[in-house]
Amino acid sequence: MSNADIPIDDLTVAQKLSLMERIWVDLEKRPSDIPSPDWHGDVLARRLQAIQNGELEFSNWSVLIKSPPTSLRMNLRILPNAERDLELAADFYESQARGLGGYFLTSLISDIESLRLNAGIHEQIFEFHRSISKRFPFAIYYRVGKQTVDIYAILDCRSNPRTTNDRLRDENAG
Repeated sequence: MSNADIPIDDLTVAQKLSLMERIWVDLEKRPSDIPSPDWHGDVLARRLQAIQNGELEFSNWSVLIKSPPTSLRMNLRILPNAERDLELAADFYESQARGLGGYFLTSLISDIESLRLNAGIHEQIFEFHRSISKRFPFAIYYRVGKQTVDIYAILDCRSNPRTTNDRLRDENAG
């Protein structure tokens, strides 16, 4: 099947989002078919070494998920530019379909909240970690401090890469 077999340009935003969700559900059926990037192995190797050195220890996940220790709960700070990104994107989606803007915000806030436990595991680009949203084609660019995750930008992955690179360079300079 080629890209020409799917009339993407003829679909509404709601239909495109539904199609993306169906694709994710299908991909989840066979996770072993999805290659893991090399840097994942590097992170795992460093963590295993830290465990062997006594610097880290395993914890029972079912206990942690119910009540993570304070040391694992990062504070989140959405900086003004990222807040503006969220507002603009929510307004765009709301203009496409009533209620879609609210769904977008709920989805992205859920992705951001997940950083309380998962901060720092994502690929780095221009000195920012990049977390990809689960439901929308957006990336969350953030940095991890001792107890705080600072969110600098929330950008549409469909944008021109040059625009994204320029924005991240501006955030670095600012």
